[in-house]
Amino acid sequence: MNDQFTKEDFSQALKEVRAKGNQRIKQKGLNHLTSDFEILGVLYQELYEYNEAIHDRLSEEDKKEELLDIAYAALLGVMRKNALSKENKVDKR
Repeated sequence: MNDQFTKEDFSQALKEVRAKGNQRIKQKGLNHLTSDFEILGVLYQELYEYNEAIHDRLSEEDKKEELLDIAYAALLGVMRKNALSKENKVDKR
């Protein structure tokens, strides 16, 4: 296995995160995380599930799915922070 990732590897990973996001949006709608604690709770839950997948010796594909869930949860947190940043800019006007 090559220890060096390429730009194509990065692009492929982003495509997979986007696909996971689209899948989750279809399943649950676009979740709105309301606080840092909620963001942290979701991330902890996803990390726990990844940890369980490792300890349960699940397939590499199953572990990758858990990592995609972590990435999607992190994106929801980033979207929340972006929304707060926009609100703060409007409030300062």
